[in-house]
Amino acid sequence: LVPSHWSSLYVSRRGGKLWRDGQLYRFVGANIFYLAWLGAKDSGGQPRLKRELDRLQALGVTNVRILAAAEGPDVARQPCAEWCREDHGHCMNGRWDTHGWQCECTGCSFCNSSAARLGGVLFKHCPGVASMGKIVPSLQPFAGIVNEYMLRGLDYALDALASRGMNAVLILNNMWAWSGGFASYVLWATGEAPPRMGPDATDADWQAHQDFASRFYGTAKAVEIWFGYIRQLLGRRNSVNGRLYREDPAIMAWELANEPRALKKKNAYQTWIRQASGLIKSLDCLHLVTLGSEGATAFPSYVNNNLQSDHEHVDFVTLHIWPQNYLWYNPMTARDVGQAFAHSKAYIEAALNASAAMGKPLVIEEFGIARDNGSHSTTASTKLRDAYFKQMCTFLASTTSQTSGLNFWSWAGEGRPRAAKTIWQPGDEWTGDPPHERQGWYSVYNTDRSTLTVLSECSSLFATQR
Repeated sequence: LVPSHWSSLYVSRRGGKLWRDGQLYRFVGANIFYLAWLGAKDSGGQPRLKRELDRLQALGVTNVRILAAAEGPDVARQPCAEWCREDHGHCMNGRWDTHGWQCECTGCSFCNSSAARLGGVLFKHCPGVASMGKIVPSLQPFAGIVNEYMLRGLDYALDALASRGMNAVLILNNMWAWSGGFASYVLWATGEAPPRMGPDATDADWQAHQDFASRFYGTAKAVEIWFGYIRQLLGRRNSVNGRLYREDPAIMAWELANEPRALKKKNAYQTWIRQASGLIKSLDCLHLVTLGSEGATAFPSYVNNNLQSDHEHVDFVTLHIWPQNYLWYNPMTARDVGQAFAHSKAYIEAALNASAAMGKPLVIEEFGIARDNGSHSTTASTKLRDAYFKQMCTFLASTTSQTSGLNFWSWAGEGRPRAAKTIWQPGDEWTGDPPHERQGWYSVYNTDRSTLTVLSECSSLFATQR
């Protein structure tokens, strides 16, 4: 039995709304996917973790969305003979050892001409190149084998959240390769290597990855390996405070995956949702379960998601909103965010109708927009981003009957990239941009004063409009 004084601290769903401590629970939240990595003992990030949470709390942010899973070895075993090809981001003029795992460029026009685009780094060793675009260290480097060091980082993060009365949504898998995700489970189950996803992946690369990753839903062995990780995580006892994860009130919800897409696997996809949510609820009756869906996106016939049927077996509806990615907004030419907000509003209203039909609350889990003129500089203007954030907040705060939360993407805080548009590498500071994306794209820094003012005002709106 959990302590009686904890019972009111769990977030629950009732009457199409979220509740906590007997009060309606509405929140402005932050995506800060790397929190467990800051929490790892020898990373040097624990003091920063505390500072970042204190900053967010001062803004009125009460909820964070974080990774609780990352799969695959920290150094990918990819033969240099295959990597050292111009279409894979390196060169054809190289040498490698007899095993093909270590190589270095012997000097070529491609490397020299690409130095600026690649952040000034001439890749000398394939293992370093292979790790680019993926978060490391992993929490599960090999099938069924967890990284206790990293899980203790997650322990530390959850304890720090609990001490501040904050809640977290824990992401358990990923459609995308930047944390390993579905593709790693397909690899473990079948022995087939996933398609390469470099920092400058083409449309064809993205398509190949999605085709491979979506096989996860219908590959029974892949799903069972993942279920094993879920059982370990929910049964884990926090090394800092002794709480079982399945009893920890700092956890608001378990999220099946980040942005899962049905694509051509609709039946297998929905079966996976039903089975996964059923497993979690059988192991944990105290926490909510959600999907992590982005919704139909701007490409509904391709993505093949359906908010109502996809969310039938979970507790609340999720939505992600990406004006630039959905081709609603071009930061290089835009003079205002009117069109971006108009499309976003229509997208949200459709989701509100779907969630109302289900009697379930809606959480906007991700939304973001680039700095003015598409700049990745940490000091670039955020005038248009601030305007978009403010319009989104004002509108969503007014939808008191259904919208429970709004999470901006993404909090970098004091983290800074090596340089604008570089790709994250091990040893770099964590920012709000995942390792596979050009650093500085969507990050919100602790020095973005005007954006922070908007977020603080947004938190106040959500707290007062109930």
